[in-house]
Amino acid sequence: MIRHALVALISGAASLASQVQVTASGNLQISYEGSVGGVVTQVLPVTGSASLALSQVASVELILGDHSSLTATAVSPPWNCWGCWSLAAGEVVLQFSSATPIAGELQLRLEPACQMSPMFIDVEDDGLLELHSHAVTTTSVPVVLGPTPLAVRIDIETVNFGGANCSVPASVTFVPFATALRTMNHACGPVTSATMTPAPAGRSMQLHVANTTGLIGIIGIGDIAIPGACAPATSPLASVIVIPTPSGIDYHVPVSAALIGSYTLQYAELTPSNQIAFSNAIVARLN
Repeated sequence: MIRHALVALISGAASLASQVQVTASGNLQISYEGSVGGVVTQVLPVTGSASLALSQVASVELILGDHSSLTATAVSPPWNCWGCWSLAAGEVVLQFSSATPIAGELQLRLEPACQMSPMFIDVEDDGLLELHSHAVTTTSVPVVLGPTPLAVRIDIETVNFGGANCSVPASVTFVPFATALRTMNHACGPVTSATMTPAPAGRSMQLHVANTTGLIGIIGIGDIAIPGACAPATSPLASVIVIPTPSGIDYHVPVSAALIGSYTLQYAELTPSNQIAFSNAIVARLN
């Protein structure tokens, strides 16, 4: 019985993860300087999984999927000269999305080696670095993915002046069934997604609302969650009026470090036909 339950749980998680679409844009780069000829650089623009390699110099590989990775490897320079070096680098922006809301977490990993420049992974591509080369190498970011792509920037570089090969792997893995953020209620028109990340001043949430068509909208925040279909998911303790745009709505929610408990956030809008359309709800558990 337990074995069947575990198989069902694993199969369900794999099915949910397969709903996630991952795209990418950016560049892979290899550079080197030998005994003659000066610096040589090769750059490969990418829009999906790709690899760039130069035998006995360096390689960079980008793999996309539920487990997405960017790996740069600089081989020990083979020219046996003073000042010779090999460099491998990649700067890409991954875009995670799902047609229907799906809750989980992004597991980030970065393993710096032979670095000359800062390396980092930045969820939301907002300048607040979840991982960087002088901090911890792993962390998890709770997310609810939706139609609005969630950007994750990876920037890595490794340089080899001689000796053992230098390899820098960086990865972003989406795992469903996280508990810090979850989604409930069917989205009847607008679809809300979210991330919850650390920030210098404490935790921070970013809401993304897609498929908006209303004249005016409201984001409500309450401390209870009410299941239902196309209906309010909470009795708001607080609310904010927002103006929908053709590209949706992005709304930043600062979260005090002293705030604990579970809170429900939901978007609703007045449509041109004078109907109220409710999004799915986001439930955040704050410890």
